[in-house]
Amino acid sequence: MAPQVANVPTTLTLNNFIRTGYTFVGWNTLANGTGTNYANGALYSFSVDITLYAKWTANSYTITFNSNGGSAVGAITQPFGSAVSAPTAPTKTGHTFGGWYSDAGLTTAYTFTTMPAADITLYAKWTVNSYTITFNSNGGSAVAAITQPFGSAVSAPTAPTKTGNTFGGWYSDAGLNTAYTFTTMPASNITLYAKWTANSYTITFNSNGGSAVAAITQPFGSAVSAPTAPTKTGNTFGGWYSDAGLTTAYTFTTMPAADITLYAKWTVNNYTITFNSNGGSAVGAITQPFGSAVSARQPRPGHTFLRRPPRHLHNHAAQHTRPPSPHTTSRQHDSPHATDRPTPTTPTTPQHPANGQANTLTARLPFAQTPTPTTADAHTSTPTEPQCPPPGTNTFTAQATPP
Repeated sequence: MAPQVANVPTTLTLNNFIRTGYTFVGWNTLANGTGTNYANGALYSFSVDITLYAKWTANSYTITFNSNGGSAVGAITQPFGSAVSAPTAPTKTGHTFGGWYSDAGLTTAYTFTTMPAADITLYAKWTVNSYTITFNSNGGSAVAAITQPFGSAVSAPTAPTKTGNTFGGWYSDAGLNTAYTFTTMPASNITLYAKWTANSYTITFNSNGGSAVAAITQPFGSAVSAPTAPTKTGNTFGGWYSDAGLTTAYTFTTMPAADITLYAKWTVNNYTITFNSNGGSAVGAITQPFGSAVSARQPRPGHTFLRRPPRHLHNHAAQHTRPPSPHTTSRQHDSPHATDRPTPTTPTTPQHPANGQANTLTARLPFAQTPTPTTADAHTSTPTEPQCPPPGTNTFTAQATPP
């Protein structure tokens, strides 16, 4: 300001000095403001020359903080020029604080030094964090982790697979108590756990002609014991096989992960027919597999086997005669006791053997040889009458042929 000159009491020229961040509060006779104060426009005597010094008071200004969705930050109000420090950084779920900016567009970072000469607003900048969802498939196929920014949409991955089990969803706890719903990426790394339900499968048994065996239905992986072996007449059970061709034996351990059919293997038993020839020549036993065709043995030389006639002929057996001897006498012809009739025999009924036992056929020799007839006996002779076994028997009878 230009010096003011006067020689009579005059009001002081109004102050027109400007100082950024300060307010003019008057004049003082000392530069440090400790002298005599004069108000702006005060009356001065002008009796002596004097230099007056403007007296200033620093203004206080406020810095306001816009945390852009983060936690609140209190404003800072301080005198202009005083040192200002950055406040404690705000927090925001799923984000990392990126500093304060002097513009809402977050293009100009703000540096804290001293209080500016104006009220200002600072804006927080945030960077979205990326988090990872890890999948524990609990023995199922591997599932790749998902890493995405917080808040971004997250879809469930393709369900894993596990032999013999059905997938039951993802759970947020290892105890599988809390099912997890996929929406957006959470604000932390998490691990999800797969839940599985064991499937039930059935083992069906094809006994290949043996007695029926009930199917077994159990959960996959549960212990399975072999059922009671089936039975089949004339055969010995040889175990269960996984193929109809009976090439691969099956071992019972745990329930497989599929429905299967097992096939019974059988070994045909061998049985023996033993022959009691009742004084005839020895007849070798026959040992053959059950159900195989068996042929009769030949009779002893000089003998024939007599089979009983069909039942409808049993009471009407034909009479068999021999030519009369020329030496037979009329006395012998008239005598009811002078005949060639064989002694009747009781036929033997064969018994069916148990498995592995022999069957014995007994040959009966009922023919009694008649003594050589005399001349008196030459006229006639009583014919030999074969005896028929009673109904229901199947005994072979050997009869001697007369000389």
